[in-house]
Amino acid sequence: MVPCKNCASALYCSDTCRNLAFDSHHQYECNIDPSLLERDVVLRLTVLGIKEYEQNKKLGQDKFPSCGYEDIYHLKTNEDKRDDAYLFEIAVTAGATFHALKYCTKFLEETTFDENKLKEIIFRNVLIQRTNGVTVYKSDVNMKREFVGNVLYAFSKSLQSLLRLKLPGLFLRNEIYSDSC
Repeated sequence: MVPCKNCASALYCSDTCRNLAFDSHHQYECNIDPSLLERDVVLRLTVLGIKEYEQNKKLGQDKFPSCGYEDIYHLKTNEDKRDDAYLFEIAVTAGATFHALKYCTKFLEETTFDENKLKEIIFRNVLIQRTNGVTVYKSDVNMKREFVGNVLYAFSKSLQSLLRLKLPGLFLRNEIYSDSC
């Protein structure tokens, strides 16, 4: 395994994969303590989604592409079925993610995306992760739990294939979300 050059939380199968991940998204995750975030799922969805949007905007289309992040954005959140305490917890998590992106990375300096819209997207990404994601732990013989990764469920096979192509590093269904290839 090849570790990130700057942190101890990411491992890759090769130098090539490490460099691709760093350029794509890990440069923003690297400076942030993973315990502060929803184990990078929300941060990674946000960064890759905004990058996809801005790439599409350069092509003259001021929207998310119809294939890619937009498909994730429209996954169910069940926001209307959540109570105020739950939504407050989501807002706090989203706020921490936005704060980390703004003050621990250069992401906002590198994007022209509206900050208020970005906050809305982060909030929705937290809801998406909580509704469609599963955290995976492994236990040793003493039943001590150790975090392994997160899984984002996308039930459509076409959506799974599409997301693997559009959002590298995001593992779906039975794949563990991690930085390994």
